[in-house]
Amino acid sequence: MDKMKRMRKSIIWMAAFMFCCGAVFAQKAERKNVREGNKLYETEKFTEAEIAYRKSLEVNPRSSEGTYNLGNALYKQKKFPEAAEQYQLLAGQGEKMIETPEGKARLAEIYHNVGNIGMQSKEYAKSVEAYKQSLRLNPKDDETRYNLALAQKMLNGIKRLVFVIGGPYGFSEAVYRKADELLSLSKMTFSHQMVRMIFAEQIYRAMTIMKGEPYHHE
Repeated sequence: MDKMKRMRKSIIWMAAFMFCCGAVFAQKAERKNVREGNKLYETEKFTEAEIAYRKSLEVNPRSSEGTYNLGNALYKQKKFPEAAEQYQLLAGQGEKMIETPEGKARLAEIYHNVGNIGMQSKEYAKSVEAYKQSLRLNPKDDETRYNLALAQKMLNGIKRLVFVIGGPYGFSEAVYRKADELLSLSKMTFSHQMVRMIFAEQIYRAMTIMKGEPYHHE
């Protein structure tokens, strides 16, 4: 009888040991594939990066890093519906993600990208809501704020926008009253020439988002 008990204990310990070894191996395999995907992503080999991230998810389907990076790799390939699917999986973990500053920042980026995808498919209502969600998490993101303003204009059916940049003394009150929206680029003070350059860059960024073109710093 004692021999049988010792044998059962040995089997249990052996099973526990094998389980731990398997878990460690799986974790290492997941990290290896994610690192490989990141290297490929940085060199703009997005198709190969997608494959590496999918391998990491085969090992650990719940990997938030693998899911997020896969969404980004798909987005870069303009596979927008597939990218949105990965982002939505992570958005479903929003309550857990906002518990840490890193998770909160990542969730803001996810909603920002979801908004961009909505712009691609001209689903402006979805874009507006996604950008708002992103700004709730990161109110300081000026790029998201500009994208939201553009999405709102597109949603309202406005096809022609006129932007007027004020001089060193601003505008008269009459001009302010006629404006539909007032935008502030920064709390800092810039010269008129610098503002024109900065604003032109933001308009360019908005147009590349709508056309699904890659941006030079990504």
